[in-house]
Amino acid sequence: MVIDVYSKLYKIYFKYYEKWRLNDNIIDEFVFRMSVALSHRLFPTVFEKRLSKMSFARNDQFPERREKLIASLTSFPGRIDKVWIAISTILLQTVKPDAVELWLAKEQFPGGISSLPENLLRLREYGLEICFCDDDLRSHKKYYYAMQRHPDDIVITFDDDIYYPLDSIEQVWKLHQQSPEDVVVMSTPVFSSKDLMNPLEWGMQNNSVIGRNNLGICGGCCSLFPPRALHSNAFDTDAIKRLAPLADDLWLTAMTYMNGRKVS
Repeated sequence: MVIDVYSKLYKIYFKYYEKWRLNDNIIDEFVFRMSVALSHRLFPTVFEKRLSKMSFARNDQFPERREKLIASLTSFPGRIDKVWIAISTILLQTVKPDAVELWLAKEQFPGGISSLPENLLRLREYGLEICFCDDDLRSHKKYYYAMQRHPDDIVITFDDDIYYPLDSIEQVWKLHQQSPEDVVVMSTPVFSSKDLMNPLEWGMQNNSVIGRNNLGICGGCCSLFPPRALHSNAFDTDAIKRLAPLADDLWLTAMTYMNGRKVS
């Protein structure tokens, strides 16, 4: 019964999230918001039941892949009690990442590991690595440290407040096979020359198999970055703090195109 409720709520959550993002429909947005509210209340309890019946073991359909997949995300004190839910949906993917890293700023968690909730700490036995960094780059932490730690590997970025469909990595991985030099995103904003500097006017679309020059990057939408996909300026911390301290998506988009790459 619990698993059945979980499955239905999970499907509603993503079905209407996608509709709302793509069509900006007020009814779809209402259903999505309601499913979010229910999810926040029910998912913690439901996931406890669900996790006991599912395996974190690596059993994906691409066991011989040569490239390593590094899943990376960040969080902050306001969400640290529930970030384990998002991480669980990453660990349970049909295509397993080779590593899952959660990057936390030392200044936000001065107590270190001992200050973190048990429901997060227990995920370490399934492959989660909790990493502490010196500089709090806010949302930029989701890509910044992982890309420098794994310069020759694929980095896939996630958010700490999204429950991902269990085939998310599988979908971007398949697109990566078709466009290996592109940054691949599950859903992406579309812009034109007239609204390039006004992100609020950008539309949304599902991922594409063909790289384009008018697609933005949503860093939290299961975004796959091939090795060295970003321009070297992407790691200039002074520039990040001065130009885009709260706009990691715009920063990633600009640094991708500056590096001569496309987005799929």
